[in-house]
Amino acid sequence: MKSFRFIFIVLLLVLGSSKTFSGIGAGNGGDTYKILLQEAKLKAIEYLERVDKAAFSKLNISERSKEIFMGNYTAYLRESKNINFLIVIPSLGDEPLIVAREGKSYRVEALYDSSAQKLKIDKDLTEDYDHEKLAKLLLHEAGHMVGFGFEFENNLDEIAVGIIRSFGTSSGENPKPKNTVCINDPSMDLREAPIGFTCITENDAVFERVKRKFFGEAWKDHDTGLIWSDLVGETWGCNKGVKVCETLEARLPTQIEVQRASASGLLKALPNVHVMKRDYSLRSYWWYNPPTRSWFSHPSCGTYSDTTISGNYYEFTWNDHESVRCVVSE
Repeated sequence: MKSFRFIFIVLLLVLGSSKTFSGIGAGNGGDTYKILLQEAKLKAIEYLERVDKAAFSKLNISERSKEIFMGNYTAYLRESKNINFLIVIPSLGDEPLIVAREGKSYRVEALYDSSAQKLKIDKDLTEDYDHEKLAKLLLHEAGHMVGFGFEFENNLDEIAVGIIRSFGTSSGENPKPKNTVCINDPSMDLREAPIGFTCITENDAVFERVKRKFFGEAWKDHDTGLIWSDLVGETWGCNKGVKVCETLEARLPTQIEVQRASASGLLKALPNVHVMKRDYSLRSYWWYNPPTRSWFSHPSCGTYSDTTISGNYYEFTWNDHESVRCVVSE
């Protein structure tokens, strides 16, 4: 439960409400949001598995926070892997998540239901999140699942931020550049880049970190005006990838757009493009060329990663399991 994002609400709302929860499989949560939560869970686990404990112990946080995390690291990792979600949407009739503290009632983003062994997530309060921000929320909630109550809110906040700050760091005196794409600021960790950060490549291409609803960590190519999303799903078939992007009022990139992004260096700057999937195969994304007005034109599709661009498949329903990244013009 996040202490810094709560909304005050009178206790009468809790006493007078008897509605049921939508649940993660009930449809109200939405496939995109469920994917976002699962990606956040994987990210939280990755943060924990690759945290530099030596760096964490040197952070400027309370000693109590350090003791809680260092003494319960295994439990943190276990609970993060065991998280199961239950999505609630009060705007569609679900009960909001309410806790009572010091005689007042508060609406919160997340609340662990120990009896159901599920983490309830309020989609109305978190829908603007990307999976990186949600991962921070889940790391906080993992502390509650380990057994630390509401009186440890500030500690759990410090721990969640500290885990992310200590992710993959090195205690050496000569740390390596955080990225090899931005010649203007190689020390910037692109995964932590703030909105408005501008990356300039050796090819003089310019990319900007921007915000767009449901796009997660989004980057805008100043040359083409295209905004590229984070990973937003995985589908069997190119045609289903097209539909995923349409639900976000966007589309799949074309083959030429992918080729330009590769040449400019943008593909290497995007998140989740040069990592492995759960089966240890290289994560690849769909591209899609819609048909032209010519009577003999057919739609075609293929795949790409940060190192390869392949395919020119004239079967629109070509069936393979690949990832989805969307673009939109601005």
